[in-house]
Amino acid sequence: MAEQAGSDADNACAWAERLGWAFGLIAEDPAARGAALVHLAEAQRQVAEALARSNEMWLLTRHLGTDEQYLEPAFLQARRRHEQAQRRSLPDGVWGGPVGEDLATWPGLPYVLLFLEWEARYPLEWTQHAKAWGTKQSLIRRVARARQKEAIRAELTDLVEIVVSRAYRCKARIRAGCPGCRQR
Repeated sequence: MAEQAGSDADNACAWAERLGWAFGLIAEDPAARGAALVHLAEAQRQVAEALARSNEMWLLTRHLGTDEQYLEPAFLQARRRHEQAQRRSLPDGVWGGPVGEDLATWPGLPYVLLFLEWEARYPLEWTQHAKAWGTKQSLIRRVARARQKEAIRAELTDLVEIVVSRAYRCKARIRAGCPGCRQR
């Protein structure tokens, strides 16, 4: 089924179909987290493969000139497949945000919160498999500034408590000169 832009592609069912597996990343059961990590690795492989194909089509069609190149069906299809693969992976799937909607009612919000919770609860796994400091920072800012329902506010409070109480704070350690963090 081809994904389309607009409300059909951004309803709660579509989000669940694309990223529902990701809730396994925050499961207490290590086997469930392991299965979700395997799924994530496959999704990231598909993103990389689709990007390589898109780049290949870009090279093959660049002789057409910019306007014609971006209208070329093969190039458009390759770009569309890359975008679709990104929507099924992390962190790519949570980039962007609601288009013409309030963040509090956006069906992607649970997945944004999931991504942030994964980093808060399992920072080593997050760092190894989907480290994206810029994405994390952008998501935190967007969620913090948005009008929030009480349930969202409570979840954000829980996330802050998890982060403050844990020992692992890579960015703080980088500033303090953590040699292991500088390698990443």
